[in-house]
Amino acid sequence: MKKKVYAVRKGRETGIFYSWKECETHVKGYSGAQYRSFPSKKEAQQYLSSTLIQNKKPQVSPPSQNIKEQPTKLHSSGVSQEFIVEVYIDGSYNMKRKIAGYGLVMIVQNQVYLKDFSAYPYSDVTATHNVGAELMGARRAVELALANGWKHMILYYDYTGIENFATKAWRAKNPQTKEYQDFMQKYMRNIKIQFLKVKAHSGNEYNDLADRLAKYATNL
Repeated sequence: MKKKVYAVRKGRETGIFYSWKECETHVKGYSGAQYRSFPSKKEAQQYLSSTLIQNKKPQVSPPSQNIKEQPTKLHSSGVSQEFIVEVYIDGSYNMKRKIAGYGLVMIVQNQVYLKDFSAYPYSDVTATHNVGAELMGARRAVELALANGWKHMILYYDYTGIENFATKAWRAKNPQTKEYQDFMQKYMRNIKIQFLKVKAHSGNEYNDLADRLAKYATNL
């Protein structure tokens, strides 16, 4: 049986590892760890470069953790930074595999521009099941918007905490929600976010797509 290759995008140490034992030391207990297993080194390298699945030609790079100092431009076609980007997010939890994941769909000028997903096995995100994963999806949406200089985003969600923790309408009582609240409070100074709740599994095309991506992430 061919051995898996593990790629760590966010952890104590990032990079490619060739055993779960080695990978685990860098992600277990690390807040917001991002990693996945792959059948080949090439696929693992592609994941480290970007987890974005694109429908259009312009290249997308994952945003730097330091958003202000190293912005990553998403558009090479001159799209105004003043327009409103729409993002749909959803979270999922695979109880059998103990893996949580988010799915994200970004709409630019009324078209699906990119899709993103990530999984969180054996981490603090997993402890809160699909809720923690959806919070990570919201954070990723903000990172992408700010990295490209966008100032206005509509964020569609089906978990009420996405808005209520961000705006402090709800008190954050655990490390996962506290970290999310602190992140959103910090970066909402730089971007206007309009929160819109979408009923789960209501037939909304983009919300359903985000849901499928989240489920896909937990089954990799």
